[in-house]
Amino acid sequence: MLIFLPLIGALVLIFARRDDLPFNRNVTLGVMVVILALAMGLFVAFPSVSGGANGMKFEENSPWIHIQQLGLQINYHLGADGISLLMILLTALISPIAFYASWNSIADRFRLFSIMFLLVETGVLGMFVAQDLILFYVFWEAMLIPMYFLIGMWGTPNKGSFAAIKFFLYTMAGSVLMLVAIIATYMLSTGTNPTELTTRTFDLTGMLQNLQTHPIAGNIQLWLFLGFAIAFAIKIPIFPFHSWLPEAYVEAPLGATIMMAAVFSKAGAYGLLRFGLPLFPAVVQELAPWFLTMGVVGVIYGALIAAVQQDMKRLIAFSSISHLGLIVLGIFSMSLGNKDLVAASTNSLTGASLHLLNHGVIIAALFLIVAFLEQRFGTRTLKDYLGLMRAMPVLAGFFLVIMLAAVALPGTNGFVGEFLILLGVFQTYPVFAVLGTSVAVLTAIYMLWMYQKTMHESPVKPHADVAHHDLKRHEMALLAPAIVLIFWIGLYPNPFLERLKDAVAWVLGGIK
Repeated sequence: MLIFLPLIGALVLIFARRDDLPFNRNVTLGVMVVILALAMGLFVAFPSVSGGANGMKFEENSPWIHIQQLGLQINYHLGADGISLLMILLTALISPIAFYASWNSIADRFRLFSIMFLLVETGVLGMFVAQDLILFYVFWEAMLIPMYFLIGMWGTPNKGSFAAIKFFLYTMAGSVLMLVAIIATYMLSTGTNPTELTTRTFDLTGMLQNLQTHPIAGNIQLWLFLGFAIAFAIKIPIFPFHSWLPEAYVEAPLGATIMMAAVFSKAGAYGLLRFGLPLFPAVVQELAPWFLTMGVVGVIYGALIAAVQQDMKRLIAFSSISHLGLIVLGIFSMSLGNKDLVAASTNSLTGASLHLLNHGVIIAALFLIVAFLEQRFGTRTLKDYLGLMRAMPVLAGFFLVIMLAAVALPGTNGFVGEFLILLGVFQTYPVFAVLGTSVAVLTAIYMLWMYQKTMHESPVKPHADVAHHDLKRHEMALLAPAIVLIFWIGLYPNPFLERLKDAVAWVLGGIK
């Protein structure tokens, strides 16, 4: 139901009238609200449901494609552990917010826009619960194609098409490498004995068992892991695979920008946690310092570039690169077989998994704030905003809370994730932890500067004296879930941490 209700909604819209705007809006938003309700029900029920040894719950596993002569088995295998659960919740929450926030800015082909949005949600949700590598790849590609059209057809005139092509080429190149790696891992994990062909499977659990029976040579593992890792690194993106991001975020329509920043970037990190680390633990141990280096460079580079931006949307885009680099630090700072450091690795992986949710909530809210300002003033340039706090005190209050969460102020969700990541990294890689803490200082610099310029610096300029209404009720409603999660996770993160416990333990079990 979670995966395919959006697809059913898209099929309904195909037969709807193009000019029936209320129907198109209501069907799309109604489906997304139902998905959100299902995701919340999943979150509430999760602790009371028994799971497998890998922490997976709500599993569905049926044969999908079976060729007996080749011993080929592709399963329709779905399941959710704690990491999947948080990503489902994030996707279900962000999708209706992003869609509702953008519909007034879509002047033409609104029905097609709605269909593409629903297809994106189907692809993302399916990708987060797929436990068969081919099924995962199908959903991975399914979310890419409608996003390409969202950027190219409704993005900024002239530049939108270029940003869409760049986004598509980067992500498609990574996808091809991942497909090659999936097929090669499948072939090499079953040995060469014809009597063993019946054990061939793309299912993650079965593939892990096959790899234990038929280990792959270390140099071959290295290339296989890189096939996965490059695809995931582009999607996050990790420095230096990030150059598609600023153009895509800035030129895309608001809803697509929010989905890419809040949800799409998490797909790469999720792929590393779900497939990359468990399938190739030895290679992960060997390459961890390199990925930690790329993560630290991304943290510092993204923050420094953000600090010199005048366009607020570009500032937040580069800020995203910086904070995603911190998540990469958390993912790759494992104990490397040292049993005394298991707790440290648990902290960093738990922090990285939780910060996927935290970053998605914060970055979506920041883009909404910028959109609300641009809708009123027709500009995103910082120098055009001065002293708006008196004219728009409600927006200033929302902006303040969200900005402080981005800075990781204690008591907000940003602090919990960053603290756990840096705590774990400090115990395993102290040098990288010290460098990683620069994210707090640098984020404070550009976020406080942006807030000061827009809200406090001096009275409003004469050209802005025209009455500008403060946040409307529906705009406050769009920001309200972010405020709730900022304080809920910041003050009482235990419900989220408890749900992550078994999933993180399973990932670490493969690494150790």
